Amino acid sequence: MDSNAHTYRLLKGIDFNPLIAKDKALDTAVQYGLKQGWIKEVSPYFSFSKALELLKQGEKITRKGWNGADQWLAISCPEPKEVAADNFWSPHNADFARKNGGTATVAPCITLKNAQNQIIMGWIPSAGDLFAEDWMVLPND
Repeated sequence: MDSNAHTYRLLKGIDFNPLIAKDKALDTAVQYGLKQGWIKEVSPYFSFSKALELLKQGEKITRKGWNGADQWLAISCPEPKEVAADNFWSPHNADFARKNGGTATVAPCITLKNAQNQIIMGWIPSAGDLFAEDWMVLPND
């Protein structure tokens, strides 16, 4: 290839690496499809029903509309779990577990990490949370 053809390809944004060229072509096609209205852009936000599904899969989620800094939800455990009496910090729960053969079954619950840096066990959504469409996944750190 002569140097003029090489310069022309570089100026036009044509890449010699086929993988990069393929990615650029796909990006261009998607942008064109969005502009034409053939495809819709996907929002990073979703409903509470999707949030609950993702919680059950182990994701950490939050709402864009929550005022508190760094608030998020997680699930305690995906399935009921047998917990030994000595692992309960509530003396009443520990006593029940001892009388129950040494363990008690703990059901899954949603936990909230609140703005005061506390973990709240058994979070229950408000009506606003249930109908909100601004739920999003947070990266696991």
